[in-house]
Amino acid sequence: ALIKRKKQALAEKLAKERRNMPMTQAQQRTYMRQFVKNQSCAVYYTG
Repeated sequence: ALIKRKKQALAEKLAKERRNMPMTQAQQRTYMRQFVKNQSCAVYYTG
């Protein structure tokens, strides 16, 4: 039981670190592409 709990805590820590990493170039590119696409739609719907 103790080993299982320790493994689980380690997995949670690794997942948290992974989420905390900065985006890669490819991820940034896709993120910005989506962002710009959504912003261009927003222009038509706002005032």
